[in-house]
Amino acid sequence: MTTNDRRSFGLEIGGGVLPTLIVTVLAVVTLAVSIAWAHLDLDDLGLAKSLPPSYFVGLALLPIASLLELRRGERAIPWLIVLHVVLFIVIVWVTPTILEGTPRFRTSYVNYGYVDPLVRGDGLLPSRFIYHNWPLFPEVMAALVQVGANPLTLMTWFPLVVMLLYLIPLSVLVLQLGRADPGKPIVARAEPASTGPAPDGPTDTRAGPLSAAGRRPPYWAFALWLFPIFDWTGQDYFSPQAFAYFVFLVWLVVLVRVSLERDGRFSPWTLVLTIGLFTVITSTHVLTALLGLGILFTLVLTRLLRQWTVLVTCAVIFLVWQVYLAAPFFESYRSQLLETILDLPSFLESNLSNRVRGSDGHAFIAQLRILATIMAFGLGVIGTALMYRRTAFSRPLRFAIAYVLGVALVAPVTVYGGEMLIRSLLFVLPVVTAVIAVNLADRRFALAVAAIVILMAPVHILTHYGNELYDYVRPGELAAFDYVEAHGPANIYGGAPTGAFENTARLDTRNSTVPKSGGVSGVVGYLRPEDHSWQHPEWPIYVVVSRGDDAAMKLFQNVVDFRATVDGALASDRRFVPILKNDDISLYLWTPTAAASPT
Repeated sequence: MTTNDRRSFGLEIGGGVLPTLIVTVLAVVTLAVSIAWAHLDLDDLGLAKSLPPSYFVGLALLPIASLLELRRGERAIPWLIVLHVVLFIVIVWVTPTILEGTPRFRTSYVNYGYVDPLVRGDGLLPSRFIYHNWPLFPEVMAALVQVGANPLTLMTWFPLVVMLLYLIPLSVLVLQLGRADPGKPIVARAEPASTGPAPDGPTDTRAGPLSAAGRRPPYWAFALWLFPIFDWTGQDYFSPQAFAYFVFLVWLVVLVRVSLERDGRFSPWTLVLTIGLFTVITSTHVLTALLGLGILFTLVLTRLLRQWTVLVTCAVIFLVWQVYLAAPFFESYRSQLLETILDLPSFLESNLSNRVRGSDGHAFIAQLRILATIMAFGLGVIGTALMYRRTAFSRPLRFAIAYVLGVALVAPVTVYGGEMLIRSLLFVLPVVTAVIAVNLADRRFALAVAAIVILMAPVHILTHYGNELYDYVRPGELAAFDYVEAHGPANIYGGAPTGAFENTARLDTRNSTVPKSGGVSGVVGYLRPEDHSWQHPEWPIYVVVSRGDDAAMKLFQNVVDFRATVDGALASDRRFVPILKNDDISLYLWTPTAAASPT
């Protein structure tokens, strides 16, 4: 290989890439050794105690390696920085899988419960299962299972795969906004070679000297760090939301192209893509579709999209789906919808004050998450101010503002309650990432962003996995899932998600911490299982209390020894017959006739 060939790959050893490679290898080795030393030890701070200090050092080294590469200016290799981001995601997302050995996040099991009836041939049951009203996700996942995918394997690796997929449209989005920005600080494309000598090359006062090929530092690649670092929401788990969010990002790329590169005018193919992708979103996840409508509304209102008929068409698709295809859901939840629409005080209380409670450790994690969110939004605001100072109300700046207003318009108009802060951060983060990327040519801003990224990389373990004490589903709990699945039909109280994983068409479950309407909660909920609003009261009733219930009560309500209390109460009541018990779960059969039996 010639010297010129080596330079074309950015591997000139004397030119500065060697430090980047050394720090990258050091980070990977440190993390690999740290994971080998780690042992599962969960507490109120989640996964943090399970990992040695060297693990957190390794996480910080990865963005440091990216910063070293970015400082090489126009010679920096974009794919090397992207590799650092990918390594961070792979390592952080795989760590709990290695330590725990089971699919994490209890709601993943509940969401597979929507897939299971399709796999077993029961079909769609929209009056029974919420997401059968928007069935694309369970239909796609059922197809994968039917062609051979193991459900537990699918649930285990879904978050990592979907998170890596997010990077593809996110990268395109960041590059699009950079190309449209009047200063073009993040574009890295070749310009025609000069016919005359230019010893110093052309200059850009913000981006620094350009190379002979007209390249600029790959700010867009470094900005990708913002997404995984600040996405503590965990919404990449096995769920319709995660699936719809990927489609949403692709849809957003189309809107950015139309708005910023075509003066807001749709071509035939962008029109078909916009409406087609929105239809896919509508058939998958109602909140994502509603946020999409809010964003379309503000983009049309600000003339960033010039064809208002696109908004009307998408609104009609959304409304027709909700009125006709999702009618069973709205018939059941009409009163809750009417009570929560535009209830701003309730929105603020459920998203802020209600989240900073529970055990001391859980309250600390909640405060840390709020702080991380403020930091992400704060960087976005500073980036917006820098764009305004440099280009006034340029089209990219107006797009970013209109987009955020579209999300803010929808946020209080939902029944997601305390989860809307999570959803708002998730949907605003891509545009925040793009805005920050556009402004990384400002050296002071870039240094501040880099410092925050390096600091927050290890902190991400706390913000992302702070509830792992509850989110972890132990093998002993899976044993109870298998038992109740094999003994359906039955009613199940407690032990979430014991009765909401498999054989769900023949199992009816009630959550032990948030019971359905007509139920009773706390210890009384376990002692009076007949009082719950069972659709099939003739089915046998099982009562389950697990380490998950214990963790939920400890983290979210600061109640300790909950399982021991329930176990003691059930064991002393002859109407509850012990069926299965291990370190993780206790399963009882409710036999009310036992109370009338002679002693």
